Amino acid sequence: MFARAAKLYPKNNCMGRRSVAADGSLGAFEYESYETVHSRVLALGSGLAELGLVTGDAFGIYGQ
Repeated sequence: MFARAAKLYPKNNCMGRRSVAADGSLGAFEYESYETVHSRVLALGSGLAELGLVTGDAFGIYGQ
């Protein structure tokens, strides 16, 4: 379903975030297009496959 949306609407906004200033105020939304996010998803999947993960394997991602 996501790949279809990325193909049909590559330039549309997909994911957004807001920066937080030092005083705690919120900045404007910054968006990534479906095209950009889809490209990143494919790169992540390729990296996981390169590490030897296959469909059904579990893994964790830690972030900050």
